[in-house]
Amino acid sequence: MTNSATATTGNHNHTNVPSITNTTSTTNTSNAESVEANITGRAANAATDTLLETAAITMLNNYFRLFDASRTDERAMQDLLSLFTQDAEIVLNGSSRTGFEGFMKAFYEYNQDIKHMWDAWVLQPDGSYQTNWAVCGQAADGTVYAKAGIDIARVNEAGQIVYLENVQADENAFSKYKNER
Repeated sequence: MTNSATATTGNHNHTNVPSITNTTSTTNTSNAESVEANITGRAANAATDTLLETAAITMLNNYFRLFDASRTDERAMQDLLSLFTQDAEIVLNGSSRTGFEGFMKAFYEYNQDIKHMWDAWVLQPDGSYQTNWAVCGQAADGTVYAKAGIDIARVNEAGQIVYLENVQADENAFSKYKNER
């Protein structure tokens, strides 16, 4: 009987030991799965953020390309205007206006041609994007010019520009557009 009792006790102990180990293992696995899910979630959010950032930067690069093409290409003008919300705030050297289409019409009344060059758009801590740019152009009277400055843009969830601020090195560069609507 002693052997039988010992065997039973031994079996009982063996049954309990794996059970405790399994419980601990399950708890550790649950914690590990939770940590892994959290990391995966953060990675997915980071991937989504990266995709959204990449899409926004691509759209902002298209803004400059379409701006340059829009003078002679009606499709480019329509595509350019579609990058902005109807009520986008446009700030030119501190003067604010609503809507981008009016600015474009006024711009091409005063200019025959334009060509932009720009640095990479950089996401800022406040969620806006910023780039340095330079432009050369030909005014309506035939004179040529060159300008430089910074653009600051904010993009909504739909990937449209809701805010565009143009800060030029020359504070008076856009003075003739201030009253244009």
